[in-house]
Amino acid sequence: MGDIQLSPRLESVASFVHRQKKLLDVGSDHALLPLALHKRGQIDEAVAGEVNQGPFEAAVKNIDAYGAASTITARHGDGLFVLHAEEAVDVVTICGMGGELIARLLTEGKSRLSGKERLVLQPNMAAASIRRFLIDHGYELVAEDVVQEGHRFYEVLAAESGDPYKPYQDVDRDAALLLGPFLLQQKKTAFIEKWKREYQEWERVLKALEHAADDEAVLQKRDELKRKMNIVEEAVL
Repeated sequence: MGDIQLSPRLESVASFVHRQKKLLDVGSDHALLPLALHKRGQIDEAVAGEVNQGPFEAAVKNIDAYGAASTITARHGDGLFVLHAEEAVDVVTICGMGGELIARLLTEGKSRLSGKERLVLQPNMAAASIRRFLIDHGYELVAEDVVQEGHRFYEVLAAESGDPYKPYQDVDRDAALLLGPFLLQQKKTAFIEKWKREYQEWERVLKALEHAADDEAVLQKRDELKRKMNIVEEAVL
């Protein structure tokens, strides 16, 4: 079969997977990412994990169709628990989920990690949750990217064992957690456009909250929105 075409967000993820032996791709869907990485010679073998039956079956079919069953294994299961106890991998990718869910999967499956793996994570939202997870669990954020795919923007984060506070030296910690310390320095066009749109959405939500009852939950949401809007105003707009 021919080359595997990845979407812009998965191409960005692939760019952070350096020459490594074994990959775990959590939520692998049709196993396109591990298949592409193997075909390009970036990995030797992979586990394609998928919790949903339909995508799992699609992954099995794709792996067979590309003749990769001897090096890429599809496993049906939740998160990092598709790995056997003591089974080592060099890189873990988790893509296309919310940041809080990715952080939860990493936390719940921590027993399957040695701490030596490279993590390449692509949240659909709430990337700040992942940055906090990395700090709390001793991973150093080493690279970031933001890409536009259609009308949506996606952040990609790469981390390794190291000094979790290193990326946040000499920067405003709150701003860097929200926006990304590397992205904040680079300020790519996609980064600026992403946060302009986020800001506009927050303005809309804040205006709607003006008509809501002043209970504690509403007040907290207003304060949090204003905090994030101030960060974006100072750092981006």
